[in-house]
Amino acid sequence: MLMLDMAGDDDTNVTQANIRQLKVVRLYINIAWLYYILFTPILAFWVKNMLLTSVMLVVLVILIVVDYSFRRKPQLDRTTFALAVIAGLTVGATVLTGGIQHTGLYILFPYIPFIIFLRPQSSARRWLLGMLAFVVVLLGLSFTKTITLPYGRPFAVMAVTMYIFSLLLTLAYVREKAIVDRSLDSNTKELVRINQKLSQAARSEKQAAARAEAILRSIGEGVIVFDAVGKVEAVNPVAEKLLGFSEEDLLRNSYAELVKAADDTGVPIQLEERPISKVIATKKAVSATLNYKRKNGTAFPAQVSVAPIVMDGTFQGAIEVFRNIYLAKEVDRSKTEFVSLASHQLRTPLSTIGWYAEMLLAGDAGKISREQERYVDEIYQSNRRMTELVGSLLNVSRIELGTFSVEPELTDLVKLAQAIVKGLEPQIFARQINFKEIYDPKIPVINVDPKLMGMVIENLSSNAIKYTPEKGTVTLRLKHQGRHTQIIIEDTGLGIPERQQDKIFSKLFRADNVKAHDTEGTGLGLYLVKSVVDYSGGKIWFKSKENKGTTFFVSIPDDGMKHKQGAKELE
Repeated sequence: MLMLDMAGDDDTNVTQANIRQLKVVRLYINIAWLYYILFTPILAFWVKNMLLTSVMLVVLVILIVVDYSFRRKPQLDRTTFALAVIAGLTVGATVLTGGIQHTGLYILFPYIPFIIFLRPQSSARRWLLGMLAFVVVLLGLSFTKTITLPYGRPFAVMAVTMYIFSLLLTLAYVREKAIVDRSLDSNTKELVRINQKLSQAARSEKQAAARAEAILRSIGEGVIVFDAVGKVEAVNPVAEKLLGFSEEDLLRNSYAELVKAADDTGVPIQLEERPISKVIATKKAVSATLNYKRKNGTAFPAQVSVAPIVMDGTFQGAIEVFRNIYLAKEVDRSKTEFVSLASHQLRTPLSTIGWYAEMLLAGDAGKISREQERYVDEIYQSNRRMTELVGSLLNVSRIELGTFSVEPELTDLVKLAQAIVKGLEPQIFARQINFKEIYDPKIPVINVDPKLMGMVIENLSSNAIKYTPEKGTVTLRLKHQGRHTQIIIEDTGLGIPERQQDKIFSKLFRADNVKAHDTEGTGLGLYLVKSVVDYSGGKIWFKSKENKGTTFFVSIPDDGMKHKQGAKELE
């Protein structure tokens, strides 16, 4: 009954059913080995039935082949069918040796497989159980000598046992095949369900791709998508229109080689300096203003922003968004021209006010009282600040309009710095600043505009003095490094708030802590300094910590500045 229980009706999934079948078939093969190994010698030496012994030997050979095949590669259908064949051979041999002249009990044996295979499963089970009960009753009656079987008791026991074993093997085959069929049906349903899910996922992915494509094409600015090595993967129509290149051109060719870029002065931007190259190298977003060259050879100013595409912590590529800022630049140009014109118009009356204030303070118009002198001095100081603001606005307008001139000459930066520091001595002494000067003896004489370079050193130094508390320390250091001269100005002053450090070179910007400390100031000094340094091909950067101090670094190439014709010099 153990074998019948293992072939029960439990519903299982595909994997469990297969494991169950393998275990059951393995069990029956072991039982078959035991049965045929025990009874073949009995048939040969005790019963001495050579025909049945020969059949049993053939069955053993088949069983060896079945066992070997099953161990190498379990195939349920083939193995269970072979076991059913073994059962059929056993039944056939028993019938042949029993003869048809006896009770005819064994004539029923060949019909067992047909009953099971042709009848419905539930009907086959009833037939088998009924036949099994009949054989057990028959065997019991033979033991009580109520009836006499055609053979002696040992052979009768062996024959009936073979019959029962045949029944069980055949039942196991049918029951396990039913499990396989149910499992396959379950497997088919699962495959259908998985296929439906995959189809739904494919549709969702296709919809998402179509949505992304629609979004890409509807964006009003140029958009280019790059892979992780900088190859163009997608382009929207606006980018095609702005650049003049088709999507096919951009996909097939190197973007950097196809679309040339230059700075505001027309100098080509090298590949490693392009925004997309910087993003691929640093994996950080980059913004820049540059000039793109169209397919027809014309150029336009573009505001470019490139951001990395990161998925699951892995860099997948980058996306560049750019727009034509020609109109915005024209508006800025118009505003700059207006500021320049207004500043020019303001200079004459401001100069006149300044001269008359000086005359009154000097007593050229007669003696004035102390209170009157205080009022006139306030007018004079306010006029001076206004004149400085007008001068700064004029400088900004000349830089933005490109009308300023550059007159480079061989300049000793050390002597230039020393002269500037000497001019700042009144401020240094007034605030009791510990001003240190450190000059590298290897500083070369370079070709720069001394007025512009003096403006850079003076602005950074005066800021350091102004925003360092009394008795603080300011250090001016010049050193030569590689093919560049570095100007380093370090202070122990107010520092720059971290949240505002990215705006420090913006026009008219002043940090909050500086405005609270000193209400005067235009917010144009560092903007002018950066403009001059950028034009010279140098770099400017800083390190700062609020309430600890700031260090500005200016790097000027040994090649110096290029000559530039202009209507006016910077003041």
